[in-house]
Amino acid sequence: DTQAGEFARVPDQTSIAAAAKLAGKTADGLSVGILESVTARERADLTGPGGERQETVEPLTNWFVGRVTQDLRAGQTVVGGMLTSVVRDIDDPHLGFLERQAWAGGVDLKHLFRDRDFRLVARLLGSHLRGSEEAILGAQTAPARYFQRPDNGHADVDPSRTALSGHAGSVMLTRTGNGANLMCQVGGAWRSPGFEINDLGYMRTADEINQFAWVGYVQREPRGAFNYWQVNGNGWIDWDFGGARLNRALNLNASGQLRGQQRFQVSATRNFGR
Repeated sequence: DTQAGEFARVPDQTSIAAAAKLAGKTADGLSVGILESVTARERADLTGPGGERQETVEPLTNWFVGRVTQDLRAGQTVVGGMLTSVVRDIDDPHLGFLERQAWAGGVDLKHLFRDRDFRLVARLLGSHLRGSEEAILGAQTAPARYFQRPDNGHADVDPSRTALSGHAGSVMLTRTGNGANLMCQVGGAWRSPGFEINDLGYMRTADEINQFAWVGYVQREPRGAFNYWQVNGNGWIDWDFGGARLNRALNLNASGQLRGQQRFQVSATRNFGR
């Protein structure tokens, strides 16, 4: 925190004190990827009427990402897991807005069946934050959640909290086509109000439940005036965990190529009340 009349010289980046990476795959189909790093404490030089001083602008931090997958049935089934961790050594009160610990992890499955014509993908995730009351209040009121919004009756702001946990997941069944004309997909996903991965990841919004469906038809062989053409339609509905409908929309698309190599595409979307 600068004081009146002070000038600050702040580091442009954080120094990596130590780092290690391990990646590989065994003959039995086990894949492992690990990235571990420690970034140094960084200080800004402040100069003002009272002289020179230093102030910490970035704490000593440990970062970890680990991913493991196992191929089964010659790669037609893949199971996996992932873990991320951010641990900050915070001694300075003015850095209390940062979480001290941020953990996230999950398991996932990809399964191909019916001669690879169908694909099932499922994921289950969890997250946990720990920190000062200031840090967890900041997470509750961040744009990804806005617990303080007037229409939120299912996730209240608690300024005394020092931890925040959440869960998320998705299930998606797809007919890949695999040479066939008809393709389709149906699925759903959710992120609970407390789910958070932005310390070592990216997430725009939590507190959502999504349902979606898609169907398409492809004419792959030249026929009539077309080298190929395809049409598809999809729809989706979103809710929050309080049951309020956030969005509902339908979309139609058509595209293809004429015998003269001319390409065309047309799309129409209808968004209903949000």
